[in-house]
Amino acid sequence: MRLFEKKITTEMAEKEFERFCESWEIDTEISQMNEEDSENFGRHKTKIIKAIETGRIIYTDDDKIEYFFKHPEKARNEKSIVLDRPNGGTYAEMDKFKKDESMKKTYAILAGMSKKDISFFYGIDGIDFKFISSIATLFLAS
Repeated sequence: MRLFEKKITTEMAEKEFERFCESWEIDTEISQMNEEDSENFGRHKTKIIKAIETGRIIYTDDDKIEYFFKHPEKARNEKSIVLDRPNGGTYAEMDKFKKDESMKKTYAILAGMSKKDISFFYGIDGIDFKFISSIATLFLAS
């Protein structure tokens, strides 16, 4: 069996996604979003639900997200990363970067959410980065 084969049904993954969004107070009501926000939300939701189905993302009992790297060799050989809701310090770290440095701001929020050094995110594989940055983006956009 491959590491990331489907492990739970789409319906179960959707329920887990809703449980996560409710707990983290992420707005899921697309009827109240403009067209661009609705499309972005849908894209991130689909990506996260697929990762939940395969066990790459787990919403833990202690209200955190654990993401299992597809390419741990590019993540300092760590098999997973745990993300917590950002706090005030996380937002302050984002302010250190200029308005046009959106990727650096994304790295800063992920560093705050994971308690890892910002340099950690420079080395991870792009596939893994897309998944974990979707979680941060959902939280920031709501």
